[in-house]
Amino acid sequence: MQKWLVYKKDLSLIYRLLFQAELSFELFISHHKRSNSSSFEELAYADVYEHVKRIQDLAQMATDKLNSLYDFYRAKVDEKMNKNVYYLTLLSGIFLPLTLITGFFGMNTGGLLWVNDHHGTLKAVGVALVLEVVFFLPFLFLNRQKTKKHER
Repeated sequence: MQKWLVYKKDLSLIYRLLFQAELSFELFISHHKRSNSSSFEELAYADVYEHVKRIQDLAQMATDKLNSLYDFYRAKVDEKMNKNVYYLTLLSGIFLPLTLITGFFGMNTGGLLWVNDHHGTLKAVGVALVLEVVFFLPFLFLNRQKTKKHER
């Protein structure tokens, strides 16, 4: 990233310098045309002016290429970030129902489901797993549809 900033700064400096050189050279050529001069000098000045203009255009194209490279880099970094956020979303989606059930059965109140049942814990785990599947399947189904759409 530091190299990109250095290159960008250098290219913008070169472009500004060549822009000023182009303006100055245009003034010089227009002043030189007013005075009596040979056609050879006019051709030489026009050639130098053309070279300055071409180098200025090359500096602009290099800046555009540098910006394209930066955009590509940012797209790759954003893609990695989106993938990380996706995995965190999956993880939170898995643990959200489990946390809800743990909080519900962890309350110290009477009258809860399966308190006096010997298989109450097993039933609670079963309900938790069923809820996990119920909450996770739509998310998985939508994700597969999106990946199929992007593959086309």
